[in-house]
Amino acid sequence: MTLIVSLLDVENKNDLKDIIVNLEQEGSTFETFYQGAFTKEIETYGGNTGLACLQLSLDSIKDESLRNRYIMLGVYPIGVSFIPLESLKEIWNMDRLNDVKVTAGLYKKRSLLERTDHGISLHELQRKFLVEVYQRYCREQREGFPVDNKTIGSAFELGG
Repeated sequence: MTLIVSLLDVENKNDLKDIIVNLEQEGSTFETFYQGAFTKEIETYGGNTGLACLQLSLDSIKDESLRNRYIMLGVYPIGVSFIPLESLKEIWNMDRLNDVKVTAGLYKKRSLLERTDHGISLHELQRKFLVEVYQRYCREQREGFPVDNKTIGSAFELGG
């Protein structure tokens, strides 16, 4: 463990060591260790909670169609670790794969997801947040929500 910590490029290695030690405690997992992440205030973000920080990231997408496409990622269930670009093409109702790549690239520039040549991935906390926002948009019957079942079926057949 000490060797791994020493190889990582982090500013305060003692903080990282503390995290790893806490995770190694019997019965401790990443999720239980960070279960207060959405309620604890984070000084770096002006005293906002983790949830407010994720909401701030979402609100910073001023273009409504871009914001809605990002929220549509909430249609993918928690536990899906990789979403192929072809699947996004269906969910986002785009004709060209290049448009999907450009859109995913815009989200990557904002650190909202990770993108490869073949698809995207989201941090599990972002995914949980997007699932909740997507479900809320569906309950409120906002335009474009929910994504119709035929589109979801096609997207999942493509590997989503």
